[in-house]
Amino acid sequence: MSYDLMVYLWDDAMPMATDWQDRIVDEGFPVKLSSDFETQSMAGFFPVSMYGSQSGFEYLYRHADDEELFEVGLLGKANRSALFSAKDNEPKEKIAALMASSVLAAMTQGKLVDPQSGESLDGDAAIHWAKRQIDRISGRNG
Repeated sequence: MSYDLMVYLWDDAMPMATDWQDRIVDEGFPVKLSSDFETQSMAGFFPVSMYGSQSGFEYLYRHADDEELFEVGLLGKANRSALFSAKDNEPKEKIAALMASSVLAAMTQGKLVDPQSGESLDGDAAIHWAKRQIDRISGRNG
């Protein structure tokens, strides 16, 4: 079973990998993205390092069709989606996906959607939400 997160954004807002990594560091997250990938064409397993070990998640950046955008209330407010998919039974994968997706949502003024819970968060609120989820997964603060 997988744990999926979606970020909806405008294509022209998608950052370069180095800018994305810089913002991840600025937010205090310990995840390190691979530096040799194209954010708009990468598809498949996305390796990262975190807490001194290797982890990762599935990543897919694609065109979001009108029906999908309508369903999430973003018709006319985005044209792309980035899928972050982690194994549900792999906490490190889930944490890495939360870190990367929330920062992407914040830096693109996008929207992070958690299909499991139905929660939808704009921009910087996505980072605060992700930090709470990471604490929960890690067994900190409840």
